[in-house]
Amino acid sequence: MATSPLPRAPGLQIFCMYGVGKPTERAYHYVRRAGPAGADRPYALDARVTKRSDDLYGGVALTDGDGSIPLVSLGYVCADAWRRNADDGGGSVPDDGDKGVPGRNRTSSSKRIASFVTELNPGGSVVKIREYPHRALGVWNGGLQEGPGSGDHVNIMGNHEMIRDVVEAVTGHGGEIEERVHSGVFELAANVERLREAREKKKPDPARAGG
Repeated sequence: MATSPLPRAPGLQIFCMYGVGKPTERAYHYVRRAGPAGADRPYALDARVTKRSDDLYGGVALTDGDGSIPLVSLGYVCADAWRRNADDGGGSVPDDGDKGVPGRNRTSSSKRIASFVTELNPGGSVVKIREYPHRALGVWNGGLQEGPGSGDHVNIMGNHEMIRDVVEAVTGHGGEIEERVHSGVFELAANVERLREAREKKKPDPARAGG
């Protein structure tokens, strides 16, 4: 799969704004249908599969997200591909004030640019994640659209805090917006990287195969 890098624009700021904290479908368990029913539709959702400890209900696996898009799709590129330190062979640079949390280097402009230079972010454009935890109002409390604190995929357009942040960014005050992460997106990014490395190790060596 081909990927296109960001423009080489060191002055560019990217704000990844999305909702979190709402159960979101991420995978499905299917069962093969037998008999005449399987002729046109050979597979059906296996509603018998349920594990509450794993957020698996009626054949549907749930994860963190905004109700429509899972966290890995919302924040992975912002947390890893656009900010992983490419010079040290992988991994992000921790912030001096938040030890152990990858990708939050805001200690100085020089370190900030260095920490964001990656293959897909060649200009070191600063990337900030701004997550909005889902806090919906009930219908009887005026929450027909879930209210001004919704983190839902669609209803977040009415989230007062996000609207304020967007206005700050487009009016030239993006530097005042601080990164805020409520989810485990950095841990998720680290897991994806480990799985990718493990997959690469399992690939056959072309040199050995040819010998």
